[in-house]
This record gives sequence, C-alpha cells and structure tokens, in this order.
Amino acid sequence: MTSRNTRSDMNCRRNNGEPLKRFTEAKIRIGDIYNELETYVTDLSLFYSEILNDNGSIPDQQMQEVTRFKESIKTIRDMFMRDTMKVVFFGR
Repeated sequence: MTSRNTRSDMNCRRNNGEPLKRFTEAKIRIGDIYNELETYVTDLSLFYSEILNDNGSIPDQQMQEVTRFKESIKTIRDMFMRDTMKVVFFGR
C-alpha cells in the first residue's frame, strides 16, 4: 500500500466516525435541554402544589397539562438515553 492509499484509508475511517461523534454530541445536548425542561415543569408542579396546600385553586386543565408535560418529557428523555438510538439515524 502506498502512502497515498494509507492517507486515503485514514481519512475514510475518520470521516466514517464523524457522524457518530456528531450524533453523540447532539444526543448530549438534547438530553441537557430535556433535563432543563424537566426542571422547569417540576418547579411549576411544586408551585401549583404549594398553591393547593394554601387552599388556593388551580384549574384542572392546568394541572392535567403539567402532568402531560412531565410524562412527555420523561418519554422523550428515556428514548434518547437508549444506546440503540443511533440505529434510527444510521440504519444498523
């Protein structure tokens, strides 16, 4: 193998690893976003609970919405935490 072929082979391997690296970075960033969203929704839920404990009232629709948000965020986060997620993007 010539040095030219060796370089070409190295570049090919490097480029093949690039999508996986970008996927990993994107997965981490998306996970961070959903962690932050979960924090906000949890804070809102606690705030509503405090209002209810102080004999205040929160419309049922708002309470149900917070519950749906929490469930949706958990579902999405669980999906992104799977190791097999790359299959969706790379078809392996």
